[in-house]
Amino acid sequence: GFKYFHAVVSAFHGANLAQSGRAAEGIAVMQANVVTLRNVGSELLFTLIFAHLASALLAEERIQEGLTAIDDGLACVERNGERWAEAELHRLRGQLLAAGGMPEAVGAESSFQRALKIARGQGARAYELRAATDLAQFWAQHGKGRQAMSLLEEVFVAWTDGMRTRDLDRAREQLVGELSAAGRLDLLPGK
Repeated sequence: GFKYFHAVVSAFHGANLAQSGRAAEGIAVMQANVVTLRNVGSELLFTLIFAHLASALLAEERIQEGLTAIDDGLACVERNGERWAEAELHRLRGQLLAAGGMPEAVGAESSFQRALKIARGQGARAYELRAATDLAQFWAQHGKGRQAMSLLEEVFVAWTDGMRTRDLDRAREQLVGELSAAGRLDLLPGK
């Protein structure tokens, strides 16, 4: 009889389905539970739910739907002041725009930069790492390898040696690629 709690838990279950390779099923579960939560009259945690939904839509290459989910999430940020996943929403907007093609490239870069600024302002180091890695990857693809390397070094060295997460591994891989391209593997942190 607890519709709200069931819908929230189910929405996060949908996110887990999507992350485990069952994106289409996860998307359907998240979308259904967004409707349920709205019918209950709650938008609590919508920034995070919409971020997960946009990520799953990106994985399915459903770019326009992903951008709509981002817009819905950012509208919740403004309407409710819930800023928990605000940086992540901007980062995902950047990924969606970059996946959509070259005309949106400038929008992608500014979205990554905004995500980085918000994450830093909130002291959200995990979101900062993600935003910096995506921005560095974007820069590297657009001929700004030195800027990419500098940003990754700055963000990556703030993490404790030996810590392992998917995001840290991705950042390290990107940094190694940039340092290797510059012939400067000797600068690799922890080396």
